[in-house]
Amino acid sequence: MESSWEDAVEVSFRPAGGNIRLAEFDGAQEWPLDLEPISYRVRYCAAGMDRGQAEGTNVDDPPVDHYLLQFWPAPPRPAEPVRITSRSAACRHRSALGQPPPPTPEEQAEAERAARLREEQTAEERRLAVMRQWWGGRLPGEALRRVGRAAFDVARVDVELAHALGSVTPERQRAVARLAVHRAYTVAGPAPLDWVAPALAAMAEGRALPAPFDDEDRAWDVLEGEQRIRRSTVRMAVPPPDRPAVPLLLLHDAAPGRRATAEPPSLPGTEPGQAPPPGQAGARAWPGPGEPVRLVPPQRIEATAPHPLPGDSPAPSHRPAPCAPSQGQALRAEMVRADGVGQEQSLVSRPHAALPALFRAVRPDSLSAAFGAVGAAIVTYGEDYPALLEEVWAMVRGV
Repeated sequence: MESSWEDAVEVSFRPAGGNIRLAEFDGAQEWPLDLEPISYRVRYCAAGMDRGQAEGTNVDDPPVDHYLLQFWPAPPRPAEPVRITSRSAACRHRSALGQPPPPTPEEQAEAERAARLREEQTAEERRLAVMRQWWGGRLPGEALRRVGRAAFDVARVDVELAHALGSVTPERQRAVARLAVHRAYTVAGPAPLDWVAPALAAMAEGRALPAPFDDEDRAWDVLEGEQRIRRSTVRMAVPPPDRPAVPLLLLHDAAPGRRATAEPPSLPGTEPGQAPPPGQAGARAWPGPGEPVRLVPPQRIEATAPHPLPGDSPAPSHRPAPCAPSQGQALRAEMVRADGVGQEQSLVSRPHAALPALFRAVRPDSLSAAFGAVGAAIVTYGEDYPALLEEVWAMVRGV
């Protein structure tokens, strides 16, 4: 070290990140330091510290004190003074000696690990508290967790029913699934058709579903092309007002893909731009008589991943499969008045919402089948879902 430097100290330093900068005390200027994330030895040299403090030079005055900062790779070791000759440096050195020693790299790493663990524990405790509140004061059991999003779709309208459905026998769960399918298909309209009846009979007897229900995509195509189906709609199901809102931290759903039907459906006996006839199914969900309407095609929603239960980690992806929308993903239609003013409403196309109930009801797991079928039926019933839940509750209780 040159003798012109009156004071010098050395310390060890390891960059914590890649954006290391040297800044003036007031932050007016700063300079980036291209340092690798390795251990360095740093020497800080000074000259003229006493004179600079005594004269109190301003920013525009010629500097009377000078400093040098040097870095070189070296293993960590304790800080040490190399040369202390000025009163200013000696005062700062005495102050530094009164401070606790800095943590070693091992201690720093342990402190960071402990801090991360505390953050994770806090987040987990908060997640469980929110889940417990949302699930009626108790956490869902392992069986409900395995069901996934279908359990959530039922719990958001009746949390006690979700818990009860998870505790009955597999035979009772199958009976609930069959009930939900029949009710969904009946209220949607396609049940009396000849292409649906064989599938319902096969479900009741535990046989494989016949064509076109042996291929879900084909069944969708038949539904979309079936002219005999009443294109009924209903307002979306809304949870009871006493149910807590779903916090964002519970939502881990993958964004669904969407595919619209080929042609906009019309209400029976109407053309796009004409008023629905009085008394037609679904007419109460539309503007009053004499107010023309136009329908945007209902959307098919395809799940890109299994829907996890609120609060769970996202499940691994699986083969995409068409499914009914969840309560927050209702099939939508747009009502447009003759003057061009649009009125977007949350409407459900009942036949499209009911179709997946049958495929869900024949799942190998009875609990998943029950929740899947009931969830699809809730979407199909829309705002009328309390009538469905009364029948489901009676089946669960064995009444």
